[in-house]
Amino acid sequence: MYWIINDNIEFWPEHRKLISVHNADLNVVLTTPASRCLSLLLEAFPDVVAQQDFFTRVWEEEGMRVPTNTLYQNISIIRRGFRAVGDTTHSLIATVPRRGFKIHNDINIQNHVINSSTDAHTHNAPPAIKLMRDTKRALVAQRISITKSSNIIKVI
Repeated sequence: MYWIINDNIEFWPEHRKLISVHNADLNVVLTTPASRCLSLLLEAFPDVVAQQDFFTRVWEEEGMRVPTNTLYQNISIIRRGFRAVGDTTHSLIATVPRRGFKIHNDINIQNHVINSSTDAHTHNAPPAIKLMRDTKRALVAQRISITKSSNIIKVI
């Protein structure tokens, strides 16, 4: 599964990666807690995620207790990641005072579920998805090997 945020940023939770839809070379790997925070925000969209929900789902379920400042630092990491890979001019995440955080209502969020009948190798590497989307072809193959330097897709 992956998400497309505001039509210009892909988020791959399994890889903790933010990738520009327009330029796969623009990508950021989030920290594990920041990735979990972003997943929680996307799953709750358009609702507010309470601060306590972040603490419970991101840290306490992993056996950790963290101060409030840690939550704010992780939201900041996500915002910096968005700015680094997306051509966005405004913050995609809103702070709701004394409640929590949410993704702005005017942001377009798309959740893409990967078809289980497709080879998992195709979907475990975000650059492979990018190359296939750019060529606008559906490859039906058991394995795909990618040579990133020359952007060649070899079907084995």
